[in-house]
Amino acid sequence: MSDTINYSEDLKKVVHIAQSIAKEYSNPHFSGAHLLKALMHKDVGLMQLMINLGKDIYFIEEWADVRIEQYPKGKAEDPIRADNKVVELMEEADIIRLKMGKAAIDPVCVLAALCIPGLVFSYDQLKTFPIKQEELVKEGADQQNLAQTFTSSLNGASENTTGTGALLKYCIDKTERAKQGKLDNIIGRDREVRMMAEILGRRSKPNVIIVGEPGVGKTALVDGFAVNITEGHVPGALKNARIFELDFGSLVAGASYKGEIEDRLKKILAEIRQFDKAILFIDEL
Repeated sequence: MSDTINYSEDLKKVVHIAQSIAKEYSNPHFSGAHLLKALMHKDVGLMQLMINLGKDIYFIEEWADVRIEQYPKGKAEDPIRADNKVVELMEEADIIRLKMGKAAIDPVCVLAALCIPGLVFSYDQLKTFPIKQEELVKEGADQQNLAQTFTSSLNGASENTTGTGALLKYCIDKTERAKQGKLDNIIGRDREVRMMAEILGRRSKPNVIIVGEPGVGKTALVDGFAVNITEGHVPGALKNARIFELDFGSLVAGASYKGEIEDRLKKILAEIRQFDKAILFIDEL
């Protein structure tokens, strides 16, 4: 890959994973297919983006596996280098980076470049590929705007505290998703919503526990409550409140030392306290 292009730390991790995959399959170089499978790895951080887009990560991994199986085998150098198409891919990803206003090429830029017909995969191959570049760039831009919102909120909340990005990395902003129209309102649960508002409005122990059999709509109740907040259908004390959902998958992914998960939780709690009105939702507690 070119030394003149700036790569993010996450993308460097993707390249390392792609090299490992190529070694496992006895391929002399790593290709776009190896990169695609590496992009779906849980340590890369694209899982939430794929969920937001409604994509099946396992199907994408299998799609990449088929192309990897077709890749020539042979003796590889150490470290395993990229093939010529990957070099062209990174140049195109750099153009996408400029369009998205990013400082470095990240996994989203590379995934968007992989969607371009004739670059790495042919037009016929991409007919069965479930991701379109337009939706990927739009969702990536939305997440970048959300990151800027978090940074602004944290900087404005306290001059003596600094955000570590734990909320953005390990939590989902339910109220932001509600504003974007990605959550559905709830019908026929006025009593439960009213009870939630009453408990959350307490001065002491404002903790709500929602219990019930699987599938009865516990999470949907929280989604509906987030929609009510964005529409202003809540008591004055809860207006402009933010609901953050703890993403357990992201929280435990890549934890390598004892106590790392606890450290991440402490960072989340430290950041969430900097908001005037914030609610942390823990699903399947």
